[in-house]
Formats: sequence, structure tokens, C-alpha cells
Amino acid sequence: VVSLAAIAVSSDNIYKERQSNTISLLLSRPISRESIILGKGIGLTGAVGAPAVVAMLVGLILMIKGGETPRILAIGGYMVLGIVMIMTIVFLQLCFSIIARSGAESVVYGLGVWLLLTLVWTLIILATAFALGIDVTTENYEHNEEFQSVSTKIGLLNPGYVYQYGIGLAGERTLSVDLEGVTGWMVIWAVLFWPMFYWRLAVWLFNKERYL
Repeated sequence: VVSLAAIAVSSDNIYKERQSNTISLLLSRPISRESIILGKGIGLTGAVGAPAVVAMLVGLILMIKGGETPRILAIGGYMVLGIVMIMTIVFLQLCFSIIARSGAESVVYGLGVWLLLTLVWTLIILATAFALGIDVTTENYEHNEEFQSVSTKIGLLNPGYVYQYGIGLAGERTLSVDLEGVTGWMVIWAVLFWPMFYWRLAVWLFNKERYL
């Protein structure tokens, strides 16, 4: 739900500014294009993150009242990584908003990204495992060590999966513990890499637009 909200608020952000020609006013100011994209990313993350943080806090309160008390590190990871996940998706969708040539095209891109990250991803994992010779038709194939290794490694490419791995790392794992082929260091790398990568990609696409 949070990923869909992040995509919804940022799906046509740049496109709307281009259509209303306010982008020209924005570019006339003495700020870099990197700062423009970064500012938009932080602002949109805040718009989605504020209610998300409230929901997280309510969830934690209910969990504690139910008798479960997570580690302080797990609580911190739960909150911080949630915001990082939202920011990653926002920057990814800003890339599509920049290249979109119509409002409908921007919305289609957004829905496509959400479907890819939430529904199609499982099919990608299954297809990859099958291509590598892993039998995914047997009962309890999910417990196959080879399949788990493939699944977790592909999961590093998905912000939602990275978020889950990060929570596991903060809650019960150490950096040296291996989770079916994914170490704690790999999770940290993915957490830091993806928002930075999509921010720089959005900046690169923004700079390529000649008519801006």
C-alpha cells in the first residue's frame, strides 16, 4: 500500500510542471538540477512518509500491547528503512515522470512499476530459478536452499524485499550471518545504493531533456 502511495504522488510530478510551464520558472532559479530532483524526492517522500510513520507507530503500539516487544534496533530499522524504501520508489517513479509524454503515459508507468514490484516479481524469481535448473514444481520448493539463494539475491533488486531484509538484519541478524546467499553487508549495500542510483538516474534524465 505504501509503495502504491509513493508511486501515485510522484507519477506525474515532473510532467505536470512541464505542462503548466512552471518548470521553466524553476530552472531559472540559481539552483542545480541535482538539487531540484533531490528536493522533489525529499518532499514527496515526506508527503507519503508522514502518514506512513504514524501507521508504523500505531502498529508498534499494538504489537507491544499484544505482548511483543521488539529490540530497539529493530524498531529503529523498521522506521528508518520504511522511509528509505519510500524514497527509493519515489526517485524511481520520478524517472518515469521525466520521460513521460502524457499524463496517461505517466500513470501507466506508475502502475507498471507497482505491478512489477509487488505481483510480477514472484514470477521473475520463479522463471529465473527454473532457467537455472531448479525444480519449482515440487511440493515445498520454497524450502529448497538453491531456490532460497536465487530468491534472496534477486530480492536485492526490489526495494520492498530490501526493506524486509533490512528489518531482519536490524531485528535478529548480524552482518556476518548469511541468509540463503545474502549477507548483512549486501543488505546494507542495497539499502544505500538504490535510492542514490535512482536519484542520479533521475538527474541524468532530467539533464537530457533539451526543452526544459
